Amino acid sequence: MPIKANFSDSYLKEIMNQFTGAVTDSVSDAMRMACLKMVERAKQTNTYKDRTGNLRSSIGYVLYHNGKEISRQFEIVKDGGDGIRKGSALAREVASEYGKGFVAVVVAGMNYAAYVEAKGKDVITGSSLGFSADMAKYLKVVTKQYGIKFIKVR
Repeated sequence: MPIKANFSDSYLKEIMNQFTGAVTDSVSDAMRMACLKMVERAKQTNTYKDRTGNLRSSIGYVLYHNGKEISRQFEIVKDGGDGIRKGSALAREVASEYGKGFVAVVVAGMNYAAYVEAKGKDVITGSSLGFSADMAKYLKVVTKQYGIKFIKVR
């Protein structure tokens, strides 16, 4: 006696698309939360004097999926409008180099950020050290919810 499916191919495709969309949204949320956490840590770092607010305002992130921006955050500190413009532009420029998959770019976008760090001050580097742990924590939620396992790639 042959077995016959009680559903159509189009129904199966629709269910798979819904599942893929839900997982994609959850991974996007995990990445967004990890980026926000890193930006928060960086902005709270108090190792340098930011007189204009431009350096802290240039700290932020963009998140892309398949070449399309899906999230970003830069907030003004003091009179740091120039910092937001430069940080956002740099993050978008870097992210635009990748067309497939998820891309998260967290920056301190002022051109003198590296100089400040070279002087022994922590602008963003120290905050980046917790990103992997944050990402792993948020992806555990996705794993638990959908049964999808993630591997660490170096």
